[in-house]
Amino acid sequence: MPNKPFSCGVDSTIFRLDDGWGMGYYFIPLTIGHKKIEDLLMGLKEQLNEDMKQAMRAKDKNRLSAIRMVRGAVRDKEINSQVELDDDGVLEVIASQIKKRKDALEQLRKSDRDDLVEVEMAQINLLQEFLPAQLSPEEIEVVVTEAIEELGATSMRDMGKVMGRLVPQLRGKADNSVISQIVKQKLG
Repeated sequence: MPNKPFSCGVDSTIFRLDDGWGMGYYFIPLTIGHKKIEDLLMGLKEQLNEDMKQAMRAKDKNRLSAIRMVRGAVRDKEINSQVELDDDGVLEVIASQIKKRKDALEQLRKSDRDDLVEVEMAQINLLQEFLPAQLSPEEIEVVVTEAIEELGATSMRDMGKVMGRLVPQLRGKADNSVISQIVKQKLG
């Protein structure tokens, strides 16, 4: 019999597991902190869909707008590449949308559009909720140092090799411009 969960109450589930010695029942809590376990296990596209439904119910127009924009960008990317995106692909799309918003933010500040600056900042903050926790510059520096040592990089000529190793490793966890800046400091 496959290991399938079944509900036994409001805040827990029972998993029937065969441990080789017989059958056992284990209670598994359905919440960790304020998030449900299902939310922690679902993919980013499913999480975007669920958050969009919650934003609709709460009538949160800013959140709904940001999530719809990301979902549209994910769909466009899937149509253009003719491949269904996994979580890493969705993370790339979210990161690119944040970058676009930050670029637009600079332009809005130059043209003194404070009303739109606030809206863009709010949407950037909403989108960053979907990204993994960002690494601090010190943590990035440790990873960069390890990569430089592993690759035997000694000069700026090796920057491409180092960045080629680091960008996939730190995707979604750090901004590429910060990574590039730290690599330049180490190699230059």
